Amino acid sequence: MSLLPTLKKSTGHRTKTTRPVSPRTKRQTIAWVVHTFDVGGLERCVAHLANQIDRKRFRPLIVCLNQSGTATPWLEQEDVPVLSLQKQPGNDLKVVRSLAEVLSDYEVNLVHSHNWGTLLETSLARRWAGVSAHLHAEHGLELKDLQLPRMRKFARDRVTSWLYRQVDLCVTVSDPISERVMRLGLKPSKLELVPNGVSDMRTEEAVSQRASIRRQLKLSDNTYLIGSVGRLAEVKNFPTFLRAIAAMRAAGDPVAGLLVGDGPELSTLKGLADKLGILRHMYFVGRQNDAAPWLAAMDLYLNCSHSEGMSLSILEALSAGLPAVVSPVGENPTLVGGETPAGIVLNETTPESIQSACHCLIEDPVRRLNAAVQARDRYEKHYASRQMVLRYEKLYQKLTASRWSLFQK
Repeated sequence: MSLLPTLKKSTGHRTKTTRPVSPRTKRQTIAWVVHTFDVGGLERCVAHLANQIDRKRFRPLIVCLNQSGTATPWLEQEDVPVLSLQKQPGNDLKVVRSLAEVLSDYEVNLVHSHNWGTLLETSLARRWAGVSAHLHAEHGLELKDLQLPRMRKFARDRVTSWLYRQVDLCVTVSDPISERVMRLGLKPSKLELVPNGVSDMRTEEAVSQRASIRRQLKLSDNTYLIGSVGRLAEVKNFPTFLRAIAAMRAAGDPVAGLLVGDGPELSTLKGLADKLGILRHMYFVGRQNDAAPWLAAMDLYLNCSHSEGMSLSILEALSAGLPAVVSPVGENPTLVGGETPAGIVLNETTPESIQSACHCLIEDPVRRLNAAVQARDRYEKHYASRQMVLRYEKLYQKLTASRWSLFQK
């Protein structure tokens, strides 16, 4: 099942084989391939890698199959090219040629693709350009992936299974995703688990802005601010967030809601808040380049998502020392639950169950404090961005070194 011979013949593109380079003598060029570089959890991970990767050993490159976007301000270094290939909707074989040319021209030693939206194009372009190694990362499923018709899902699973056999290594961010990719035929020997990592949100500057933000929102001292950070998209299930805020206020809990983010559901959510009679108790503050001050202003963090891999927004809430109430999907139970929980994992994501969980934390300051301490402890031990970057650096070094050894033989 190879598309490469047909592709080469139809385009006439000349293949340039990238000679493996000794990791000891030259920096290895790492290309991160994303669909777009818009604000999101996956893009935040790529930004951390681009910002913190060891420049003595690696040279960074970001390639967007479609276009760059709103996540570029996250890049702190000026030596990171961000290229846009302007992919057309659907299957665009021209973008495979463009990607292969980029990988060849930049002498990429390892290409790191992300999620289904880049796997096919990267797998083909990598072979076309002769790139030494391909690492693919699975971060989680979008809601549209979960809602695929049965026959289309079957076809995609077959293609995905074949593509997994082409990669040198597949990285997942959580055990549920690992189980899913192994069901599709990935060998355990080609699988690595690397948890997501985030920056420290509890900085002195962020904490110092808590009072001013709450004054800006005109919150009284006894109001509990329940917030969430994320793209305002269907998969995040923010209508349930709003209905939960309405249920809490109806029950007499002194709460207000805060949503940090932008997206296609914004106008719908504002309309629902108005319909529920809570618009003056809901704050939609849009996308923020720095979420830390807004997290510092919150008292509880609420995640209602239909689907998650390992939520970077929840990790940032843990970093900020926020007790969290989360839906029982993806890695949420691992992040928040356990014998000494960092909050409450819901049995079901309904406004009533959320109201009950939040009420428990509001009424029990000792439980709330213990959850906050546990949240911070989990972040420091397991989910700092530097730990994630170091894990990836080891994998990059291992893959490029093994390819160099094979070439020497």
